[in-house]
This record gives sequence, structure tokens and C-alpha cells, in this order.
Amino acid sequence: PKEGSYVNLIDGNTSTFFHSIYSETGPTTPHNLQIDMVTPVQKVFFKFTGRSGDYHDTPNDINVYVTNNDVLGKDPNSADAEWIAVSHLTDGFPADASEAKYTSPNFELTQACRYLRLVVNNTTTAANGRVNSTTQLPYFNFSEFQVYNGAPSAKSEYNMVAGMKD
Repeated sequence: PKEGSYVNLIDGNTSTFFHSIYSETGPTTPHNLQIDMVTPVQKVFFKFTGRSGDYHDTPNDINVYVTNNDVLGKDPNSADAEWIAVSHLTDGFPADASEAKYTSPNFELTQACRYLRLVVNNTTTAANGRVNSTTQLPYFNFSEFQVYNGAPSAKSEYNMVAGMKD
């Protein structure tokens, strides 16, 4: 569910952003972001930069899931219970601030998987009433988002391409 283009997640511009649904009836379960990694991976981590300016709505409680099932991977409304649970992240998230940055732990999966799902259970601003007015679920936004295959090494894209590590 979105109100802001997915392309904004990878355009290298922190003044553009992706936003989950906030102004209309959205899903009745926590908002998620699903990624088709195209090639199955056994190690994965992700990095995001929050929205610049005001209204950050930065996630601070995320469930991480994976699957190889093409039907599930292409259905943003599929049940979380059908996916493989990887982690429940609640620590290390940035405070509510413009362009807040977060890098997840590196996840070693029990099998190589193609699809990644991040379910946002809470944000830095939900307690202040920044939730979908119909569902009362927290919405979230990112200005940039990147998924990485494996742990960053000294020669990986994460450390070699300008701006990736910043």
C-alpha cells in the first residue's frame, strides 16, 4: 500500500519519498513493504533513509519475513503467517529526525529466498496520532531504501559506491 512512488526509494534524492497509505482506507493489517530480490539470497540486510523535512514517520518496530513462493511474493495482502519469519526488530532505530538513517542486522537465512517483506508495526510518530484515520494503523515513509545481498565487505557496493554507506 502506498501514496508515493516506489521509484522514489531508489532515486538517490532524499527530498522525494515513498509513503504507505495515509489518506484513504488502507489495509486492516500493519503496512508492509515487499521486495522481489529477483535472485534468491541466503544473506540479506537492508538500509533506509527517512524522509527529509517534516513528517518523518520512521519505523521503529519491524517484522522481517522471506519466501520463495511467487504467489505470496507478488501479493502484498497475503497473510504474514504464510511467510517465513526472520526477525522482529525493535532496537537500534533512529530517533524522529529528518533523513534518519538505519542499517539492519545481516540476516543469514536457512534457505535462499527471493522475496523480502518488512511489516511496520510502529513508528516514531504513531503515538502522536500520525496514523491512518480509518484503520488507526501507523503509516511510514522512506526517502531511500536499499537491500544488500550478504554482509558488507571492504570491497562491496556498500563501502565502494559514494553515498551508500553515508
